[in-house]
Amino acid sequence: MEHRFKYQLSLAAHSEIKRLVGQCIPHVKSSHRAEAIARGLGFGTNAALLAGFNEEPWPLVVRPDRLLFEGFLATKDVDPETLQVDLLYDSVALATGEFRNSWHWRGPPTRSSLDNHPCWRCGETFFSVDRKTNRICHGCKIRDDRMPRADLLHEYKEGILIEVYFTGELPQTAKEFCARPGWTDVLTSGQFADSISMHVGYWEDAKAGRWDDVPRRLKRLKEADRTLNSNPFKASSFDW
Repeated sequence: MEHRFKYQLSLAAHSEIKRLVGQCIPHVKSSHRAEAIARGLGFGTNAALLAGFNEEPWPLVVRPDRLLFEGFLATKDVDPETLQVDLLYDSVALATGEFRNSWHWRGPPTRSSLDNHPCWRCGETFFSVDRKTNRICHGCKIRDDRMPRADLLHEYKEGILIEVYFTGELPQTAKEFCARPGWTDVLTSGQFADSISMHVGYWEDAKAGRWDDVPRRLKRLKEADRTLNSNPFKASSFDW
């Protein structure tokens, strides 16, 4: 299944694609990931892809093909249904700096409607075994991507930080986002990582009763429940 867009691929972008894919599926051997990426970009082997960088025309123009990418990994005992459905597409778009203004990207539904959203192809409902990767249609068995892109961080940031404040750790939901390229970088570097650490500190302050050190916006959330053992902000409260 080729993607509708073509991308110009430089050697640096290729290295970045490998890094992003590696973050999402670190359990897969690096050599297998490299070969799968080459197949998904239209080359017979990784060596053929690398040789392409020395040939004209340059840079290479590629159109990602998810089925070829996943098909190779399937020969290495990697179940495609455990892979984020846009793993290759997202990695290429991020690495080349060409994430489109994405009217065609479907956003994630609320948690409460996760298993009731109709399939866009046959109208049947979806189900998810582990809610970590992709949902599967009851009817045509197509996989549906409902995990947010990393560039949609602003829509989820406050919900993540509030959960950190109530629990003292990064919520499992946020960790699961790392199945999609870019989220590992978002959660482990820069200003947002500092904000996560800061909210862990607020959790410690509140737990110790040091309420003067807790920002007012967070203290108001605790007025209804001063214990940190029960979290009124369950995942269903947020539109992830």
